[in-house]
Amino acid sequence: MSSTLPVVDWRQTKLLNFFQRAMMFQWERALNSVGWKGGAVYWDWPASPNQQWWKSSVWDYFGAVDSNDPDNCVLDGAFAKGKYAVSMDSNSRNLRRLSGDQTCLRRCGLVGAAVTDATTITNPLRTAKSYMAFHGGDTSNYHAVGHVTIGGSACDFGNPSYSPNDPVFFLHHGLVDKVWWRWQQSCPAYVLDYEGTLARADDPISDGKSNVAYATLNIDSWKWWTVADMLDTQGDTLCYTYSQSAGDLTIPTPSGCDVSTKTTKTSATTSTSDSAVQSSSPSTTKSSSTTASPGPVSKNNQTEVFSDGWMNLLLQSLVEVPTFKFNVPTTGQTKRDDTINYTSGYTTEVQPDSSTLVTIYPSLREVYVPGGYEISVVYESRVQAMNLLTKRPEMFFRLVEPIPYVKLDCAPENVVPGSHPCYLAKPNRVSIEYARKMKMNLVQVSNNDNIVAMQIDKHNCECDQKAR
Repeated sequence: MSSTLPVVDWRQTKLLNFFQRAMMFQWERALNSVGWKGGAVYWDWPASPNQQWWKSSVWDYFGAVDSNDPDNCVLDGAFAKGKYAVSMDSNSRNLRRLSGDQTCLRRCGLVGAAVTDATTITNPLRTAKSYMAFHGGDTSNYHAVGHVTIGGSACDFGNPSYSPNDPVFFLHHGLVDKVWWRWQQSCPAYVLDYEGTLARADDPISDGKSNVAYATLNIDSWKWWTVADMLDTQGDTLCYTYSQSAGDLTIPTPSGCDVSTKTTKTSATTSTSDSAVQSSSPSTTKSSSTTASPGPVSKNNQTEVFSDGWMNLLLQSLVEVPTFKFNVPTTGQTKRDDTINYTSGYTTEVQPDSSTLVTIYPSLREVYVPGGYEISVVYESRVQAMNLLTKRPEMFFRLVEPIPYVKLDCAPENVVPGSHPCYLAKPNRVSIEYARKMKMNLVQVSNNDNIVAMQIDKHNCECDQKAR
């Protein structure tokens, strides 16, 4: 039996949306600092005609979607090989060290493969009645599909270790933020809706008293902002909205929604400030009447600085003299330590087959770790353990019942994007390699892919029925 409390991984917790929104705000402010006044640009790739995203004009601005270079380096445009500095590979393979080229932006998009359509992305937004429901509502895997299909799992955008090397990363995450924003706009009460639990009471971002996910908590990596600062896109810190685009399918106002006021369980207050309006494509940017001022901004007597090396590297080909400081640690920022043991939070019980049953509290999630492994970190819904033979860490997840793909007899097979005026093509499945790098539950990812495939089968069958 153990009394170590499970720890937080921001990619799996109630902070993911806020982290990404803060990251996009930093990106916009970095662009503002060198004179860009057009706002942060997003790409509504789910609305690509006939799902043929590779024909988008995005590639006219950011280089080709794929390359015949031996190392898959982009060879055209401002981000071409030799013109653009990229970060070192941080994974064990260190591919860029093998090629010896730190100016190679690798891109190998899967031309011809479908991405998630706008209807499939929107459907979960129509049924989520709370932030808790929305947070787990990406049953379409659209976020991961965007990375591995558009960027290619063997190249930069498809690898979470260095996906920000590709500027398309920011266009994609602008879309991810917009999906959250669209859900928030469907009911005023959703704008400030935030709840959940952190992994432990003394997590670096917590108040040190409880594991309740208050909106007053700081955001990891940017400690001068709180969750409340990122809730309302027209509040004290942020002031932007999103332009209309083809993927904005209707989300009806949910029954019981109070359309008169914004409400929150955390008593967060909001007002209007200044920033920039987002855009729907690189060629149609829109800016608000006021934009974020260049240079560091002081809040609570603390000067904000960038502390992200990858953002500095990403901007090298875009900026001449950045007005923000980079690689300067924020005062008082605490580095997360996943190896420290804390007070109660999970129990372990050795089974007759030498496996270990880990029960995580208070959720009572159960994770089985095989024999021959030593538990190193327990998260909210998974366990990392060291293989005692290979000395390599592996991840184990709570048991999830597999959902098999069951094909409808009426559904057409092998549909490709653009081959039929009504049919949808099934999006490319999330690769096992990407899911493992992102520490995702492989069974759950497969279930999501199967659910989407069956939904598309149903849609295609209905297309045939309407045509008769």
